[in-house]
Amino acid sequence: YLAAYITCFADDRATEAFPQNAVTTQSGSVWIDSSGHAYIDPYSDMAREYLCDIIDSCARAGFDMVILDGLAFPTSGSLSQAIYSSEDTPENRQAVIAKILSEIKATADSHSIAVSVVLDDPLSDGTVSGQYIEKLAPYCHTLFCRGSVGDMSFASISQALAQSSCLPGCISGGAFDTQEGDISFIGEYLKP
Repeated sequence: YLAAYITCFADDRATEAFPQNAVTTQSGSVWIDSSGHAYIDPYSDMAREYLCDIIDSCARAGFDMVILDGLAFPTSGSLSQAIYSSEDTPENRQAVIAKILSEIKATADSHSIAVSVVLDDPLSDGTVSGQYIEKLAPYCHTLFCRGSVGDMSFASISQALAQSSCLPGCISGGAFDTQEGDISFIGEYLKP
């Protein structure tokens, strides 16, 4: 498979071009996480439209799959200073991430390409990131964690997906490796 690896909401260029769709601070400036990245507001209409346009472009470019990284609310930095365009609760976060992913999946299905997501924190309940495994699984080919097959994160994903057609997967900092069984695995040691 030819897969496109897409960073979703941590997008300095999109937030610079469309600051009205960025996570902001109380003063109205663009909010920045602890790594210095601005975020598209997941509650904005632009978040969904922008990602669906990217999926459409990936399909037309010949990709078989998209791997979405950062399809989540920010999890680092001064989180209490972040202002969103809609009422921000853990339930609303989970609902909007699932809604965006469902629309991404519909766009991907119209082009017959697969959708996968990298989980920010597979061991959490999704209250900060908005990523709730059981709500994401119906829309994904694979849910990835960072680490190795022996990690608790992978075991947690595998258990949560036991009754799902969605596959568990790993993204490792090590060299490419093959796994036994139906486990998707990506080695990212060549990543800059």
